[in-house]
Amino acid sequence: MLYNQALGCSVLLVALFGLAHNFFLSAGGMLGAPLPSTHPLTAAGLVILAIAMFFRAQWHQAAWLRVPLCLAMILISGLRVAEALFPSHISFFAAGSMTTFLESAGLHGRFSVETAVFLAACFCFELTHERQGTLRLLLVSICLAVLSLGFTETVYAFFLWGNELSVITQFAMWLVSVDLLVRIRNQQPLRSFFSPGKPNFYLQFTALALYLLPMILGAVLLNKLHITAEKSAPFELVFAATSCVLLAIVVTLGTYLDRDSAGESASSMIGSNGKSPADTRRSDPARRKTRKV
Repeated sequence: MLYNQALGCSVLLVALFGLAHNFFLSAGGMLGAPLPSTHPLTAAGLVILAIAMFFRAQWHQAAWLRVPLCLAMILISGLRVAEALFPSHISFFAAGSMTTFLESAGLHGRFSVETAVFLAACFCFELTHERQGTLRLLLVSICLAVLSLGFTETVYAFFLWGNELSVITQFAMWLVSVDLLVRIRNQQPLRSFFSPGKPNFYLQFTALALYLLPMILGAVLLNKLHITAEKSAPFELVFAATSCVLLAIVVTLGTYLDRDSAGESASSMIGSNGKSPADTRRSDPARRKTRKV
């Protein structure tokens, strides 16, 4: 409970800070060029997720509130993705009436496609049940993939071309992803990955190293080839996808290694006693005497 409240407060504070940054600093002013900031719709989605974290039990019980809010955010995010796919038919976020209205109110920022997909996956996750393990794992994987792409874009933009993305939004998305991972940590293949112990520590360190390696190599390669920011999108996608694939391979490998170690320990128990645990229970005189009584 304390963990949920602390994480919910953190996401709420980051969202409010991003919104304040949008209002006071995103236009530039004395600081020069416009600064990247958190879009109001992004802040609204993060606030809803923060409330869901802080009031976890009440959130799941209040379906009359949870379902409409989640569906509304999924619809808004889906509309942003549809606008990116069909820009000639839909013009609402990028250069439409909403952008004009927000700029007239002193709010700027960009509701990116990556953020829309991330929020859609998060709110779809909020509508699922614990028994829908496969669907939950798929939604969390989408969130992590989008987060990896955004992280790659942010790092490359910061070190190579100047920061053009909101670090505040990225940080809030990391906090939300931590909450999603904790909620499914007891589900395979994450159960073996998050289990305590020295072997799992080596596995976690290997996963982190392989996750960061393509991004580091990509930064060096883009710097050597003098790739501009306008031509960087395909490279960023490739490097982020490579990081996700390597991370998935390591986590899956850890699951199989955990199963093999469990099978070997069970075999050693049978070999040492000459009987399986079930045979031992059946041959226990005390258990037979208890049954007779």
